[in-house]
Amino acid sequence: MKCYITIELLRSLFYVLNRDYFDSDLPEPRFILTRSRTILGQFCCKRKSFGRGTKDHTIKVSTYYDITEETLRDIVAHEMIHYNLVLNNLRDASPHGRMFCWEMARLNAAGLNISIRADTSQWTVAGRNHKRERLVMALTSSDGRYMLTVVNPKYVQTVTQQARDSRGVATWQWFSTDDDRFAGFSVVRTLRVRFVPKEEFEHQTSAMKPLTEIFRHTQPDPNDY
Repeated sequence: MKCYITIELLRSLFYVLNRDYFDSDLPEPRFILTRSRTILGQFCCKRKSFGRGTKDHTIKVSTYYDITEETLRDIVAHEMIHYNLVLNNLRDASPHGRMFCWEMARLNAAGLNISIRADTSQWTVAGRNHKRERLVMALTSSDGRYMLTVVNPKYVQTVTQQARDSRGVATWQWFSTDDDRFAGFSVVRTLRVRFVPKEEFEHQTSAMKPLTEIFRHTQPDPNDY
């Protein structure tokens, strides 16, 4: 069942996890809610002067996706591992190095399901009480590839001109859509695209509302040289 993420819920989950897996050794940190699409959870802190430990321990959790309380619990537990390592001055070779993986294995063996990263491609975006219209550019490349991008409406002329100027672009067309499939796309101001399979390209372009005809690069006239 999906949960409504609040600071109070994070505090509650932290208390239980701290008691059950960390011997209640972790002081309660500051909690912050974000709307990050790519960072589900993050632990951060500051170093005290003269290297005397750390301060301002903070756990940030994104509310961007609809998730279950179990998934939220595992996200919080992930960040608590980072917190525990920092608090005990245990420096790993990398953010998810050997010590982190040992701790993750310990907690997972006890019933959690922590991972280093999550595949959010099939997750539902939270808080979509109304549909949001997006401006989508669909392009094909001169070497036969298929591309989609969501564009900031203020930069239509800029992106269109960049498509015209790019020898790698064969065709482009503008569409409007409220399909949440595009919620995971960055809204661009320059010609940055996502390559997709032909089947997905054809499915999406057939489902969207076309705003323009298909524009094509014309072949250069040999007499121009």
